[in-house]
Amino acid sequence: MWDFSVVDNGIISEERWHLLGADDNLEWIVLFYVGVARRAGLSYRGCLVLTPEGEMPGPEHAQAIEAAIARAEMKPWELEATSNPPVDPENPPPLIAPKTQKEWFSAACDSAFSL
Repeated sequence: MWDFSVVDNGIISEERWHLLGADDNLEWIVLFYVGVARRAGLSYRGCLVLTPEGEMPGPEHAQAIEAAIARAEMKPWELEATSNPPVDPENPPPLIAPKTQKEWFSAACDSAFSL
């Protein structure tokens, strides 16, 4: 479990995240979050199914994913599909880069200082 907060247009959102399940080979993980934006009078919750490629896992994983989602008292139909391709495929954000964050950061620094 970990806490996360973000400011969006002056409104602070506070979230608590939980790892609900993961494949033994890390082909997928399920995260659950519950959050509140007190000044806006909002509360929310949701689950994420994350994979290395960003695609939903195959049907052979459905039962295990459904069991993980159920730990948050949610159903698979409450999930929403998203697509978050990098804006610049040549310069992806570190968390989805094919390299490790350290490799990506080192390459970015080398590039910046070679000018």
